[in-house]
Amino acid sequence: MCGANGDFVSPPSPDSPVPNAEAVDRTLEPRQEHGARTEEGRQLDTSQEFMVDDECEEALDAQYVSAERLEDMANHETKAMSLKSANGSALPPHVRDMALRFIAGFTNLLGLPFEALFQSTALLDMYCQRNARPDMMCRLPATCVALVKMLKKFDNAGMSMKGSNLSVHAGLLSEALRREGIHTDFTTEEMLNEEETSLLLNLDWKLAASTIESWLSAYCARFSIFTKRLMEPSLHWVCKRTKICARLLITHSPASAALPPRRQANGLLGLSFVSARLLPLDAIRPEKLCPTIWEQLFLQIHEQLFLQIQGTTVQQVGVPTCVFPESHARRILELLRVSLGTGMDLKDLQQDCKDVALQLNTALAGTCGAPPPGMSNMGSSMSRIPMSGSPMSNSPTGTVVYARV
Repeated sequence: MCGANGDFVSPPSPDSPVPNAEAVDRTLEPRQEHGARTEEGRQLDTSQEFMVDDECEEALDAQYVSAERLEDMANHETKAMSLKSANGSALPPHVRDMALRFIAGFTNLLGLPFEALFQSTALLDMYCQRNARPDMMCRLPATCVALVKMLKKFDNAGMSMKGSNLSVHAGLLSEALRREGIHTDFTTEEMLNEEETSLLLNLDWKLAASTIESWLSAYCARFSIFTKRLMEPSLHWVCKRTKICARLLITHSPASAALPPRRQANGLLGLSFVSARLLPLDAIRPEKLCPTIWEQLFLQIHEQLFLQIQGTTVQQVGVPTCVFPESHARRILELLRVSLGTGMDLKDLQQDCKDVALQLNTALAGTCGAPPPGMSNMGSSMSRIPMSGSPMSNSPTGTVVYARV
């Protein structure tokens, strides 16, 4: 769905790609009425349930994004989030930040795809939570190099890593940590082999962790199938937008059992559908949340994200207007809900949108310096991530990765 080029994602404008509403109405499959009606002034509901036909089922299976596959991903994610060592602990925020910047540059250096950044981040966080060794911090540079090395071998099983001498790259992270007063051991090739073994044992030999990116890719593929690829231009825009936001979220803080990658992806997709003018903002607002507060939160994210991507402040701030009439928007909302898998109801989606909006706003506050509306600024150790003006600005989705820390 997302190109691997460095195109930047701009906030919605009057020229954003949006399909013709009448064409969408003619092409979408009929829905089954449940008798519920949307009264004037109330939120959209999913009163018309989308029925997945045999053609859609075959397409979902072909792209490996069936409901069963999503359920399997969710089960593995729940298990992975629950496995923690009694003595394991997360990295201090500023140390994690430096480690992720190093990993981002190293994955780029080894020619790994953009998705590897999400995989390596998730695996590093899980490893730290499960590893009870007292020397984990001292061996962190070796751990980061070994992790990326493993992903490279996983990505290209036919490549020989013998004689690669990757241990020398650990010195970059070691030097950065030493400047922060953190002692690290000198990394050797033998130590890299030891760290690979430790990583595999602590991760149960599983390197395919669920990430925000993997969930978003599955969701976008499903939505494209359900809409018969009619909304591809808008969906491509949404996909690039969500990947930039996902990059900010994983840099800001580790995923948790309370807000795992799946829920983060749900929320990002709902918020981006509003930004792309496919849904009205009120459609993803939790019923008990004040509409004014919800609008202020969305606008603050919109403004900060524009600054983060473009490097300038947005000229006109306003909630994007949904281009569809209410009946069409209701169908889009139902299709989005079904794309997120069986068992997802509208209230769950709305709650995910709220929780992710708060998390994203906090992450952006750490990079742009603005506190959430009506809430205290929790702060962040994350320094601003530039989106251009770097030798590596051609990284996917316009997000700059770092070759040094």
